[in-house]
Amino acid sequence: MRAICKKLFAEKEYVNARDLYKRVLADFENMPKPMREGLSDVHRDDRTSILATLNNNIALCFFNLGNFGEALKFASTAVTKDPSNSKAHFLKYRSNKEKGDLDSANESIKEAIKLEPSNLQFRNEYTLFIEMKLKKEKAWRSKMEGFLHTDKFKKIEKDDEEEQKIRGKVWTKMERESKIEEQEQEINEKEISDYI
Repeated sequence: MRAICKKLFAEKEYVNARDLYKRVLADFENMPKPMREGLSDVHRDDRTSILATLNNNIALCFFNLGNFGEALKFASTAVTKDPSNSKAHFLKYRSNKEKGDLDSANESIKEAIKLEPSNLQFRNEYTLFIEMKLKKEKAWRSKMEGFLHTDKFKKIEKDDEEEQKIRGKVWTKMERESKIEEQEQEINEKEISDYI
């Protein structure tokens, strides 16, 4: 099965590879309870590792199909199954990056590098990611600075000032009316007490 899936993947038959990986994953996940309970510790670890790898391979198929949400879902499952799977963390990084969630992407690439510090692909990708992130932040700051000096922003500031003045007047009026009500209530209470 593994050889067939690799061949499908190499031929960019991602849908077929994904479907085959999913069938194999279902077999491993739905292993009969007596069989699962009869596994030795080594075989149990192997099964967990295989589940992580299958989830990661399915995630990679979804990623290559442009479905980054599903890719993230399966890569996250792979990380849950095997937190030491650096490839799953890297795929989580790529999926989050494509979805525009740069903070989560940053966490995932750091974890991948932490698990496999000598991996040049991870390190080079991290360098490119940081450069891209800095450019985006710089562009955003530049856009915001430009906006702060536009007539539109000045109008918004002026409208805000006028709104604050109106709120102040309304508040003052409400306080005055409240005091008048209190005074009237005191007078009414005094009249009632004088009457009784």
